[in-house]
Amino acid sequence: MIPAIYPEEIVIFKPIRSNYSLLNRGSVVVAKHPIEPKKVIIKRIHKVTSNGLDLRGDNLRLSTDSRQFGLISLNRILGIVQYIVK
Repeated sequence: MIPAIYPEEIVIFKPIRSNYSLLNRGSVVVAKHPIEPKKVIIKRIHKVTSNGLDLRGDNLRLSTDSRQFGLISLNRILGIVQYIVK
């Protein structure tokens, strides 16, 4: 699958503060990187578990995601992508 968002595009996201019920499989989210604290990632929710979110990139061959760094805790989620401006 090709990426849904390209580097030159602008992403508008809705902040998530505590309403985690909005996080569903297939949603694209903005999150704090679990290893590099100054970095933000944009990934698709692959699976929602009681221990966190399994996030995957759309380009599975080249993406660094939960397959490498594990589940993402809910407190690292900044928001859900609402719009992509090309």
